[in-house]
Amino acid sequence: LTTSELVRVINSSAETAGLTFDAGIVEDLAQDVAGDSASLPTLQFTLSRLWASLPPDSNRITREIYAKVGKPRHALAQAAEAAFNSLTPEQQKIAQRVFLELVLPTPGDDVQRRRVPLENLAQLTGGSTAQVASVLQRFEDAELVRRTKGVDADDDRFEVAHEALVANW
Repeated sequence: LTTSELVRVINSSAETAGLTFDAGIVEDLAQDVAGDSASLPTLQFTLSRLWASLPPDSNRITREIYAKVGKPRHALAQAAEAAFNSLTPEQQKIAQRVFLELVLPTPGDDVQRRRVPLENLAQLTGGSTAQVASVLQRFEDAELVRRTKGVDADDDRFEVAHEALVANW
């Protein structure tokens, strides 16, 4: 989408939700992601972070809130870094291996998400199922990894929630 189309999308959604922005924030959000193939997921992630940062009695995204959350690409990387830094050194090593298994390189510099069962991730990374599940939970809580329920309780599959995460973190 173009910058002007993104501005329309943001303003329309904000109006529906009764949300307002300080001057220039919507345009800045749109400019930051315009032309990016992952613009909508990156924008969605940032807007949800902005919404979650609102004080209970407010419906206005201020410059202060926007500065705290960051521009879309920064917000995604900041959330990933915070989740990663909350892990122990051993868990960080597992996280690095897990993320390598959750993406598949494609021609050029792009990657494709892979949906992988927990048991396979444990085998591929050398961690126990409990260790890998704990690491995945931290990134799932940060909305960076998505769980898809399997047919059986132990057949859940995990994938990177935003391919933009790989490019921006």
